[in-house]
Amino acid sequence: CALPISIQHEFCHLINMLLDSAKQVVVAADRPPSELESLEPRVRSRLNGGVALEMSAPDFAMRLGMLKLRRATAKTDDTSLDISDEILEHVA
Repeated sequence: CALPISIQHEFCHLINMLLDSAKQVVVAADRPPSELESLEPRVRSRLNGGVALEMSAPDFAMRLGMLKLRRATAKTDDTSLDISDEILEHVA
């Protein structure tokens, strides 16, 4: 589904404003910027100017580690929180 041209112009303007202000911009897609054919060449070119990384889905160990970290963070807010490793392993 292609975005209307006006939205693409605003998106490109927003990226430029953020970068000019020394901000970082993170954009996620299911393919590299060069393959986003529904985008205007100007927007595609702007996205191609950054670093594009391919990311695979996290494996079990990483998902479990993320859940354990989240549990530890949540426990600081609610010390009565009790989620066993067994439950985390099932969710992971």
